[in-house]
Amino acid sequence: MNILGKDNPDGSKSFKSTSFDFERLGNNVIVRAKNGDAVLTDGVLSPNVSDQQLQALGKVQSVVDMHHQIQQDSQQESQSRGMHR
Repeated sequence: MNILGKDNPDGSKSFKSTSFDFERLGNNVIVRAKNGDAVLTDGVLSPNVSDQQLQALGKVQSVVDMHHQIQQDSQQESQSRGMHR
């Protein structure tokens, strides 16, 4: 959301993928299926989530995890360069 999300006039951030619509307002995050049904609200899965939606969310999570790892690697590299100066 921080990288791909767009800022909205109400202060929220949103991002639309092929399977889901993501919205963050403050610390609250809502993931909706394209039909408008909430799939994930503040880290809690809806009881109506289908297996296909779970698989798609898993793919989203793997992309988020990869992005976090790249950020951590970059920060560690920056810190180690600073120590060698």
